[in-house]
Amino acid sequence: MIFFKNTYTNLRNWVQDTYAFTRAEQRAVVGLCLLAIIGLLLNVWLHTCNVQSTMPKLNISYEAIDTSYYKNHKNNYTHNYTNSYDQDQDATPTTVLAPMDTFNPNTANDDFWLKQAGISPRQLGTLRKFQLRGAMFYAEKDVQKCYAINEKTFARIQSFIRLPKKEYKVFAASYTPTTYETKTYRKTEINQADTTELIALPGIGRTLANRIVKYRDRLGGFVNTQQLLEVYGLDSSKYNLMINRITLDTYFVSGLLINDISAAELKQHPYFDYNTARIIIMYRNAHGRFKNSAELKNTDVISDELFSKIAPYIRI
Repeated sequence: MIFFKNTYTNLRNWVQDTYAFTRAEQRAVVGLCLLAIIGLLLNVWLHTCNVQSTMPKLNISYEAIDTSYYKNHKNNYTHNYTNSYDQDQDATPTTVLAPMDTFNPNTANDDFWLKQAGISPRQLGTLRKFQLRGAMFYAEKDVQKCYAINEKTFARIQSFIRLPKKEYKVFAASYTPTTYETKTYRKTEINQADTTELIALPGIGRTLANRIVKYRDRLGGFVNTQQLLEVYGLDSSKYNLMINRITLDTYFVSGLLINDISAAELKQHPYFDYNTARIIIMYRNAHGRFKNSAELKNTDVISDELFSKIAPYIRI
């Protein structure tokens, strides 16, 4: 164990003595590294500049453009182009342009575009590719938007553009309007209708039909159609759906024999609660039989609004 410890100590001291640097030596090493890096970067930059300066210009042959004019006249219109797009767009033939004639840009041939419109062969190639995709010019603004036509060219040709007006065919009426027979419905008399007849009405299901019949029986019959809105679950929307399909006959309405009825029987009517029925019977017992229905107001429990509702049911 002591042997290994001494060996490790001796080895560590040897490494420190052999590879230790003074502060001055450390600065010198750092400086040399920086100079090496700067030299490497400078060499790369000089190599790049040399490659760009010796790059040859791009020679474009119009054999690649599939138009008949380029194939027949490529020797007359061969130019050297750089890889600058702006120079290509503004390039124009050196020949003198022929006088302009009116033209349809959808049907104009290559000779027109090159010799009269004055666009470059490169622009013409772009235009033909645009048209080969099925594009059409319908208005002057469409020509202006074309990628192959720059502002200078459009200003020169704008006044000569002639596009046919779009024609719309007028088709005469060749059919006779279909007439539909108005369907008529037999109206339902709600004071005699059973649940089956009520279910046939729009908006009325089995549950609502049963409620209508039960409420009608408690009333003794409906005296106006507005009373249907008093049925639980029958709102104005359902009422409006069925109103044109119903009729009302008050002949079948049964009345309340007010001079013979008991308080227990009277409170069964939807318009009377137990307290109102009890007071009416007490008043009748104290003052004698009612001579007319208006006397019910003397009980002080019958308001004008309530009286208007119960009056059709009162029988003296």
